[in-house]
Amino acid sequence: MARRSKSKRIEGERTRRGKKPSGREKKPKVYARPYHVDLARSLAELEGWTPTQPSDGGGGLIGRHQTATSKPIGQLDVRELEMLITQGSELHWLWPVILETLRADIGASFGTGLLRLVIGRRSFWVSHPHARTELVRLIGERTEALQGDLDDGLFDAATSFVEQG
Repeated sequence: MARRSKSKRIEGERTRRGKKPSGREKKPKVYARPYHVDLARSLAELEGWTPTQPSDGGGGLIGRHQTATSKPIGQLDVRELEMLITQGSELHWLWPVILETLRADIGASFGTGLLRLVIGRRSFWVSHPHARTELVRLIGERTEALQGDLDDGLFDAATSFVEQG
């Protein structure tokens, strides 16, 4: 198959490096305001993935991942959220559930792991400034309570996150 020359490219076609033929970089989408996520839909539905049969949970990590991505987002528990985040799932769809979980009890033992994972996702905060504002407000409101509940490293990370925001 012959390669197309630059002059014969279809309009809007991208080059291999994700640049437009004009050489400009594709701008990432920024969600400056809150957005709606249908919590009754699964991550697989929202991402447009081909549906798979969820396993009974006995397939190890792959089985747990398939089960979690097939489950409605609003029904995900903390362990499933943590697993999806560590496996690289986009926080865009998971954020409303994560925020409600952290609001319920940010200092609880189940919330600390989730908080640690979420704070570390810098690319998400760049594209979702409203979400950063919500988390900064939540941590700021509960700073005194968190000081006793969180280990020193996580507390320091949370306070520096607030100071940067």
